[in-house]
Amino acid sequence: MRSMGLRAQSLAWVLAFTVGVGGLGVATLSAYLTRSFEQIELEAMAGDMKRLVGTLADAVKQRGRAAREWSHWTEMRNHLRQPSAAFAAENLTSGSVRTSGLAWLGLLDLQGNWLQQIAAEADVAAGPVGRRLLDPARAAHRVLARVPEGLGRCGLTTVPELGPQPLVICHVPVRDSSGAGEPAGTLLTLERLTPDMLKSMGEAAALDFSLAPVLGPVPGWQALQELRTVQGSGTLWLLPGRVAHRLRWQLLDLADQPVAWAELRWPRELRRQTDTLLWGARLLFLALAFCLALGALLFVEWRLVRRLHSLARQMARARKGQDWALQLRVRGHDEISELAEEGNHLLGVIQTHLRALEQRAMTDPLTGLANRRAFDPTLSHALARSARNGTPLCMLMVDADHFKQFNDRHGHAAGDQALKALAECMRQAQRPGVDLAARLGGEEFALLIEGLKAPAAVAVAESLRRALAALPDGPGQALAQPLTVSIGVAERLPEEPPSGLMARADAALYRAKQGGRNRVVLAE
Repeated sequence: MRSMGLRAQSLAWVLAFTVGVGGLGVATLSAYLTRSFEQIELEAMAGDMKRLVGTLADAVKQRGRAAREWSHWTEMRNHLRQPSAAFAAENLTSGSVRTSGLAWLGLLDLQGNWLQQIAAEADVAAGPVGRRLLDPARAAHRVLARVPEGLGRCGLTTVPELGPQPLVICHVPVRDSSGAGEPAGTLLTLERLTPDMLKSMGEAAALDFSLAPVLGPVPGWQALQELRTVQGSGTLWLLPGRVAHRLRWQLLDLADQPVAWAELRWPRELRRQTDTLLWGARLLFLALAFCLALGALLFVEWRLVRRLHSLARQMARARKGQDWALQLRVRGHDEISELAEEGNHLLGVIQTHLRALEQRAMTDPLTGLANRRAFDPTLSHALARSARNGTPLCMLMVDADHFKQFNDRHGHAAGDQALKALAECMRQAQRPGVDLAARLGGEEFALLIEGLKAPAAVAVAESLRRALAALPDGPGQALAQPLTVSIGVAERLPEEPPSGLMARADAALYRAKQGGRNRVVLAE
């Protein structure tokens, strides 16, 4: 009886120890993984909001190119210097403004006086719109009343006369068709951001977003963190949800005044995966504790306790060092060694899931190429290596020509297939383990080439352009119709700032677009 009593006491002690250690491990692991995944989720939310703001900025920038088609026009410049009724009657009409996709167009002389205002819609009076834009009570008045420098700027604004939704406003100088010479005045254009345009941007960037007016504080929203985007620094706001978060970022107008909220619906896929992983971890630890309890009746000697302590120390070391590749080892071949193997399996599962989540966060889901989150740090490291070793570094900025018309004609499914075909051509053009092909957003891609100078990079770009042009098109093919690309190529210059290489490649891409598309242009 005494022997059975001692065994029962030992069993109770071992059970208590096993449950205590297992529970502590599960609780510690749960707390650590929850914090880790919450940090990953926070970084992913901030990255997606940065990408959304960048997508909106790119869309506004595209509108600027359309506005310069009006402002870089010799006849328009001559009209501002010496107004021509015949020119105005032929070109400055509601129909021409409407055909350009604009809601309103206005011309200012060098002194900031209105020369002409045209509304695209017959039920909208053009004059009140202009008075609203140059209202001295609005902060943007100081910006819009002056002739802009350089190529001008585009941004967002609101005009009650044209509705409550934000509008794209472009403020550009009027010059001759070459874009040279002194400006003769200022061109102001307003364009609506239609629901279809916003939907297209969201689908291209794989983001579910909307624009909301600025109506003051909204209950329930909380400041998440300070965030730096292409628009500048500001506060990222969060409305928490179990299934999906809602994020907000305040968009600014040309005078850096609040104009609208960019609201992003962010599904909590990472949280769901975290809960699944933690539930599996709890079940696995419970199973291990049960196995240890069955063996406790026979292994109550000091050697058993010592080996269990050894195993616990190794698990604690893996947790504290965050070394999920650590292999747990104990002497012997019995239940304790099985426990160690199961622990190794759990650590392997954790390591696999962490790697998978990191890989998903760095990969574009449509094309399988690296995304902007993966491309930016790779570019920074490549620039540092190039500067340190004196090796050449080139960048290709690739943009599908007339892709919006492609989507409008064949649908977004065909557009997605076309982007996949372009991505495959870029994947074939890169050197594995050396170069990096990435999708930066929408139909814009980049290829980072290390170790090659500009002529070789131009040859790679030409090969890419020809490979895409050679793809079969039509029903049942990857391309619904022929698709071409414009490519800007730039090589890193000595002492060039980090942002210079991408800016020059983007400028070369713009020249390729302006030069007729379907071509490769080397940056100056």
